[in-house]
Amino acid sequence: MASSCGKSSHSASDSAGTPGAGAVSDASSGAAGEAASVGGASPAGGEGGAATMSGGAAGEAESSGGEVANVPCVDVSHVSERQTTALRTIGSGFDAYEGRMIRIVATVGEPYYGLGEAPIEGGSFEILLPGVLADYTELGVYVDTIRDDACDPGDEILWQRATGPASAWGPGLVEDAKGVVVWQITPNDLTTFEQAGPCNINGNFDAASRLRCLAQ
Repeated sequence: MASSCGKSSHSASDSAGTPGAGAVSDASSGAAGEAASVGGASPAGGEGGAATMSGGAAGEAESSGGEVANVPCVDVSHVSERQTTALRTIGSGFDAYEGRMIRIVATVGEPYYGLGEAPIEGGSFEILLPGVLADYTELGVYVDTIRDDACDPGDEILWQRATGPASAWGPGLVEDAKGVVVWQITPNDLTTFEQAGPCNINGNFDAASRLRCLAQ
């Protein structure tokens, strides 16, 4: 998926063997100057309560061996009041990252974001994030191989893209009959945006900061 603004990018296939994360555009107007407070913003619209992934436990739940368990998680407690439309991401062809956790961040600029993570099983995954899309939402995707709830420059790649306005979400983003925007991706579809810096979503959100997923 090419950058919609024509800036240089490279696809996930150009970084074989290195885990990462969505494709970019600099269509980020409206991301700054958000008036809502970060702690209290709650999603409106979208798919109403179909929010959480199956499992319902926080992504940092520990296994009996003391290691972090690969438990699906959705956290939309930090979204802006403008983020109201649900996003369903369906991934396939991620066999090279089998068993690892993939994370998706949807933001309209710091400090606002919705977060989802799920294990890659059979090369595939699916994450439903309710109330995370607004006009010109920026999406970041990465494989959290280190399992520290952050994108780690040098060890993990952040793939990214931006949506268009709600009237035309953009290539590869299809709104279904229920008003949920479906995004089907493979590693070959995803691109990076090096100008934004490592692990930074379009220059507007630092994914290298630790983002704990607290299931809702």
